[in-house]
Amino acid sequence: MRIVYYTSGVTGSGRLVLGITINNALLRRGICADFVIVHSAPDTRILGQTPNFKLPMESAAQTDAGHFENSAVFKLLSSLSPDVLIVDLLWIPVHHLLSALACKKIFLTRQVADSFFSYSFQGVSLAFDPNRYDKVLAIEPYPCPVTRDHIEPLVIRNKSEILSRDQALERLGLDPEQKHCLYSLNVKAEEASEIEKAYSSLKDEGYRFYYSSLFAGGSFPIVDCFNAFDFIVCGAGYNAFWETIYFGKIAEYRAMPKRFENQQWRVEHCRAYQFRNNGADELVEIIIDLCS
Repeated sequence: MRIVYYTSGVTGSGRLVLGITINNALLRRGICADFVIVHSAPDTRILGQTPNFKLPMESAAQTDAGHFENSAVFKLLSSLSPDVLIVDLLWIPVHHLLSALACKKIFLTRQVADSFFSYSFQGVSLAFDPNRYDKVLAIEPYPCPVTRDHIEPLVIRNKSEILSRDQALERLGLDPEQKHCLYSLNVKAEEASEIEKAYSSLKDEGYRFYYSSLFAGGSFPIVDCFNAFDFIVCGAGYNAFWETIYFGKIAEYRAMPKRFENQQWRVEHCRAYQFRNNGADELVEIIIDLCS
C-alpha cells in the first residue's frame, strides 16, 4: 500500500511533524506501507530518512480545471500512484485534480477560520467540496464548517513510547537534583530573548532552562524527553499544544499570530480538553477500513 501525505510546510515544521506522526502510527500498527511526504518545505532536516518529494507552490490558475494536467503537483501525484492520498489543509492545488486520481482520499483540517474554505483571487473562485474526498476529518475539537467527523488530536508519540525521567535526564545531560523548564519556541533569537524575559521569575524559583527549537538546536522530537521537565514554555501551534495536553504537562503557551489559525482560541477553549487515544492511531484504523 502506498500512502502519500500532501502538505505545504512552507512556514515552520509543524506540517512535516504531522506527516512523521502518521508514519509512526502506521509502523506502530504494523502496516507495511510505502509512506511518502509531498511538501514545499525549505528545511527538511527533521524528516531524516523519511521518503519525501519537494514541490513548488503553484498558483490556482496553474491547477485549475483547464491546466492541472500540466501542473507539477498533478504530475508528481500521478507518478506516485497512491492507494491513499492524505491532504493536510492544502486543498486548493488539488481541488480539480482529485477526480483524476484513482485512490482513496482523506482531508485533514485543524482549527482554521471559516474563510479558509473559500478562495477568490485574480478571477479564480473556489469553494471547498467535501464530496471530493472519501473522508474529511477535523483533527482537533473545534466547530468545523466542512465536516462533523472528528478524531482526537494527532501526537507524534504514544505515552508508552517516551523515555522515563531518569532516561530523559541522562539523554539531555540534565541534573536530576534540579527542576527543569523546557523552553521550546520556534522564533528567531531576538524574539525568543524578549519572551524569555517574561519568564525570568521561573529562574528565580530555581528552574533550569533547556532550550529546544528549530533555530536554537535541541532534541527532536522533544516529547521523547518530556519526563525530564517540570514546566514547559512553548507555542500554541497544533503540535506543541496537543503534545503538552496529551502528556499532561504543566505548560504556558505563547500564541503566535497566523493568517487563518487562531492559536489563542486553542489556548482558551482546549486547555482543559482530555484525551486518551492518539488520533494518529484512529486515522490508521480509518485508512484500513477504507482500503479493506
